[in-house]
Amino acid sequence: MVQKGRKPYVPTAESRVSVKTLTSYGIPHDHIALVMQISAPTLRKHYRHELDTGKIEATIKVAKSLFGMATHKTRPHAGAGIFWMKVHAGWRETERVEVSGRDGEAIEQKVGLALVDEKQIASALKRLEAEY
Repeated sequence: MVQKGRKPYVPTAESRVSVKTLTSYGIPHDHIALVMQISAPTLRKHYRHELDTGKIEATIKVAKSLFGMATHKTRPHAGAGIFWMKVHAGWRETERVEVSGRDGEAIEQKVGLALVDEKQIASALKRLEAEY
């Protein structure tokens, strides 16, 4: 008896590594499916574990590296330490802008007020009505 349709997809050890690596780089699942030449549902069906853990493992590696840079015994990296503190200890950069006038005095504000009488309003209204 002749079997119809496609052969079932079978992932390989190499393809599992590829999917996990692409996932760890943050590549969207639909793009990974295109590269692997399979449908997105097939990708999710056969590579669920790789899709779920690839990004997590990459984050762990980066966190370990960053922490190592920030806490290095002989050459700690200040930028890595500052980043760590911003993310994990609530540090933040603040910018304070003070606005003042000459010699720290208050800023002088001048407000102009034009008084318009009823005749001027009526005249302007007639001109507008004539134009439209």
